Order: sequence, then C-alpha cells, then structure tokens
Amino acid sequence: MAERFGAYVEGSIDVLCCDPSDRSHALVVDYKTGGSAVETPDDLQEKHRLQAETYAHAVRAMGYDSVSLRFVRVGVDDPSCPGRPQVVSYEL
Repeated sequence: MAERFGAYVEGSIDVLCCDPSDRSHALVVDYKTGGSAVETPDDLQEKHRLQAETYAHAVRAMGYDSVSLRFVRVGVDDPSCPGRPQVVSYEL
C-alpha cells in the first residue's frame, strides 16, 4: 500500500519465541486456516514464501540473526501423520 511515508505491509505474527539475551535465533509460528489437502509441498512453500520472508525481515530488524518459521495448517492433516496438523517450514 502506498502512503505518505512510502509502501508498507501490515500483518501480525501469531507466536514469536525468542530469548532477548540471545539474539542469534528466533522462532515464528503462524496459524493458517483454509487451504486444500491436495496442495503439494512445493505449492505450499511458494504460497507462504512472501509472508515468511516478510516476517523474517521484521524479526531480523529486531536484532535476531536467523529465524525459523512454522506455518501450521489448522484443519489440514499432515499426510505422513494423520491427526496432526500439516506444517510448512522455513529457515531464513
């Protein structure tokens, strides 16, 4: 969105796990609803990539060196472990 102060994005991280005394790493968890169980792992990596990169950028701007991101697909079972939600992961 272009505004008086330039382009920006808006969003919120569901869970941020970090140690303020150790800025080497942080973990972001974001819950996703909807989607389809037939989406392939490659489809999902591409689908959530921009959001993962944006969240990682924001967390690194807080002073953390690296970020693990987990997008938890609530309501879509992990094909390899029925009964557990599917998770899309990034290490940035």
